[in-house]
Amino acid sequence: MIYLELIYSVLVFLATTGGLGLFFASFLKGEMLQRFTLGLGLTLFLLFGLFFFLYQTGLPFGCLTITPVISLLLLALRYRSLEESLREPGFRSSLLLYLMLSAWTLLCLAYIQTYNGGKWAGDWIEHYERALFFLKPLPLDHIFIGLYSFTARPPMGNALYAFFMAITEADFAHFQVFCSLLNLLVLFPALLLLKHFRTGKFNHFPAWILLLLLMTSPMFMQNALYAWTRLLCAFFILFSVYLFLRSEKDAGLFFRQAMAFASLAVALLVHYSAGPYVVACLFAYFFVSRDRLRKPRFWKETVWIGFTCALLLFVWFAWAIRVYGFSGTFLSNTAVTDVQDYTFLENVFKVFSNLFNSLVPHPLRGVSMDTAFSPADPLFAIRDYFFSIYQVSLFPMMGLMTIPVLFFHYKDNLFNSIRTGSAFRSISLWWFAGVVVLGVAVHGGYDSLGLAHICLQPLALLVVVFLAANFDRLSGRLKAILFAGIAFDFVFGVALHLQLLSTGPRDLLFFFIPGGQIELLQATIGHAAVANYQAQMFKGFTLLGELVSMPGWLFWTMALILISVVLIALARGRTREN
Repeated sequence: MIYLELIYSVLVFLATTGGLGLFFASFLKGEMLQRFTLGLGLTLFLLFGLFFFLYQTGLPFGCLTITPVISLLLLALRYRSLEESLREPGFRSSLLLYLMLSAWTLLCLAYIQTYNGGKWAGDWIEHYERALFFLKPLPLDHIFIGLYSFTARPPMGNALYAFFMAITEADFAHFQVFCSLLNLLVLFPALLLLKHFRTGKFNHFPAWILLLLLMTSPMFMQNALYAWTRLLCAFFILFSVYLFLRSEKDAGLFFRQAMAFASLAVALLVHYSAGPYVVACLFAYFFVSRDRLRKPRFWKETVWIGFTCALLLFVWFAWAIRVYGFSGTFLSNTAVTDVQDYTFLENVFKVFSNLFNSLVPHPLRGVSMDTAFSPADPLFAIRDYFFSIYQVSLFPMMGLMTIPVLFFHYKDNLFNSIRTGSAFRSISLWWFAGVVVLGVAVHGGYDSLGLAHICLQPLALLVVVFLAANFDRLSGRLKAILFAGIAFDFVFGVALHLQLLSTGPRDLLFFFIPGGQIELLQATIGHAAVANYQAQMFKGFTLLGELVSMPGWLFWTMALILISVVLIALARGRTREN
């Protein structure tokens, strides 16, 4: 029965988002993948607006059950446009890549019976409760996981999860499925950027390379499987970056810039980690437009862009200010509350320390894992060691060998640009550096291991996309080094992690620990892992992996098949190109 429910949930999601996305795309002009990505963004915002309206007015969520049907009916009205769109080989390939990435992710999700890793604990509970905040509903003054008010996080991501849960089921397993499916939409703007970075004639080979990099990336898989909103936020951030890059062309300059900032505004409604990208893009906007600053048309366009973004943000902030007040809306996030625990000089020192910790992985700094979070079990210890490299350090987040490979490939160009000074005049460099600094600085507390996971996933994805776009230009030796790094990343960052998540807390607590000695379990697998176990049991959450009980041999067989399909597609693409 659970399998039929899951299939139904996936079909509901695809019919609603895909149907409406294609429907809106049919009214737009330009490349189909760009139109569809814009249609998806518009769909997600409208679904959020509809759901938030029903919540505020108290109307029943049951009326949402007809949404997939309406989506398909609207799409049927534009069937001729749909037929023309599906004739584009590039767009068909994009849809296939999303389906394959979704199949791989859901396969991994069906293996997960609990959440743990490093010091991470509680976030997955908070986001589920935020979805239930709308569905039950919870009281307005509810404190999530005993720490955060409702306004400490923006609502759009969790409202979208709740939207689909209202149509299907509201249990945690369905929440996991919709989290992953929505997070994986980030693939579409990533493919747009892949085409932009790809100079010369485009073929499908780089897209398959990107799929392989994502399927084996510890950072990407963790954020796709973990029940939170970071990759959904990255969808809008990467799309805005693409639109900014495309706005360098004269045709459609104002439209692309307006849509780019609108996308960033919606990203803020998903997660406040979009803030550094908003600031960096504002700087880039005025810098590239410096020759137009004295022209009235520029300021007229800027006002219209600001008005559009304010209108989008009004959907959330007007209600929040009315209900929670100004301070309750803007001063409840940890970026504000945690800063108050430090003096000004301590905050400055903290920012520089966090920045250094986020750029230099902990093994290179000689920083040992906190004894309270250092498990005695060797597998958990190894997993946490690499987890705290891949997830919180910026450069390993891109893949262990990504930066070394790119450095040796572009070293001549890099040294030449440094010698001539052109590197320091590059707006891209300053934009990148600004996002890194701001992305770390906005975190209120100190972390000895690093904070790249707070805001910098979209930045890491940009580099991964750039690598995929230029993969076939690498030398044979660099390709071999990269593939060796991919294999290492997958084994120690993905496979080992999934293996340890495949055993639920009920098994460990009742069968492996005599007498229920929690202290012994904490010493064995770590305090954070036990905290997640206890919360899962106390809340009574049943994860997808506990419902389907997938055997290990089936998982690894399917994993081998999927990766083999990708490698065969890569080989065929390489052969056709030659």
